[in-house]
Amino acid sequence: MREVSLWVALLLSACGGGNRVSGTVQGTSLAAHDALARVVRQPCGSLNILITSISPVCAPAVNAKNATSLTLLLAVVSSGNSPCTSAVPSGLGTFALKDSGQGNVLVAAIFDDFNASCESRSQWANTGTVTLSGLNPYSGTFDLTFDSDHLTGSFTAPECTAAVEQNSCL
Repeated sequence: MREVSLWVALLLSACGGGNRVSGTVQGTSLAAHDALARVVRQPCGSLNILITSISPVCAPAVNAKNATSLTLLLAVVSSGNSPCTSAVPSGLGTFALKDSGQGNVLVAAIFDDFNASCESRSQWANTGTVTLSGLNPYSGTFDLTFDSDHLTGSFTAPECTAAVEQNSCL
């Protein structure tokens, strides 16, 4: 979980438009200023969409102190003997959280609220859906439940390929 939080806090490119988040998690809202997509190919594949309160997100140095963010993780899960059995989704559709039965796409969502020391209060979504309606820029909608809290929204997230510093609080 710390690795995901570091990625969220410090992953930093181009501005995405059409980002909207409604609702709160543990009393905290997310004013969506920017979004990006990170395509991870090694060691295992996944599509990570970051919607954040800071802008621009995909740059070598961005202040992540006191930021809030939502990360949507999508991975195509396959069977086999390989230690890594996931890949980046290549198709559009609506995918349920933690459900590998819909086209074998596994989905997770994490809401992070960072303090002035870049320490994160993370909350994982319990249920919900993510709809992927466009590819690069990646676009879609989400409807997520975090215990008794609820977030809905939309995103347009260009792919970010910038190098990321993961060891400092910016």
